Amino acid sequence: MLLTTLKLKSIKEISIKKFILSSLVFACMNTSVEALENDGSKPNDLAPPKEASQESQKNETQKETPQSSQTPKEMKVKSISYIGLSYMSDMLANEIVKIRVGDIVDSKKIDTAVLALFNQGYFKDVYATFEGGILEFHFDEKARIAGVEIKGYGTEKEKDGLKSQMGIKKGDTFDEQKLEHAKTALKTALEGQGYYGSVVEVRTEKVSEGALLIVFDVNRGDSIYIKQSIYEGSAKLKRRMIESLSANKQRDFMGWMWGLNDGKLRL
Repeated sequence: MLLTTLKLKSIKEISIKKFILSSLVFACMNTSVEALENDGSKPNDLAPPKEASQESQKNETQKETPQSSQTPKEMKVKSISYIGLSYMSDMLANEIVKIRVGDIVDSKKIDTAVLALFNQGYFKDVYATFEGGILEFHFDEKARIAGVEIKGYGTEKEKDGLKSQMGIKKGDTFDEQKLEHAKTALKTALEGQGYYGSVVEVRTEKVSEGALLIVFDVNRGDSIYIKQSIYEGSAKLKRRMIESLSANKQRDFMGWMWGLNDGKLRL
């Protein structure tokens, strides 16, 4: 009988070979996946970062395009006119706005011209229109003072003196703030003449279109007279010396006569 001996591999060797084979297969699979990624073979719904960035920039540009188209462009001035202007000539207005026919202007330059006109103090409102090269300035002028009257006090000479202190005269533009200042100045002037507690009312009368008469109705206050003056603490100064330096003195007998003290209190 012929005996044949077979040499079998051990379980350990077989396990090692299986492990090596499995590792090689796993490595090959990873290599294939990396190759696919480097090759750019991704699903269509995943865009590369670079392409996504370009797409977002394109969208932002498209959004900004309508805004830039709305920006007002510079235009050439074909003509300039002034609507509702009577306080000054067109020639003087041209010098103020500093815009000439043929100039290229934008909204900023027109706004500057409108502000320069308004700052002259003659207008309640000023605005401009600019269409097709035609530039127009529109004015709402303040009323003019046709005259100033003071009723209830003084002679014409005294009234003229008061008017000069009030800071308001014929030909000025009508302004509420200026009117209040004149009213206060009139009351102060009356107090300076010895009339305290005077009441001054102001009213306006329309003379013509854009012209007003200003009337100051004065209810003159009473005068205050000093019947007796007492000076305390003046040991060395004589009474006559003190009174010579004082604007207010005790009333003399028959003080209404020239050269005597009438005793009227003055500020």
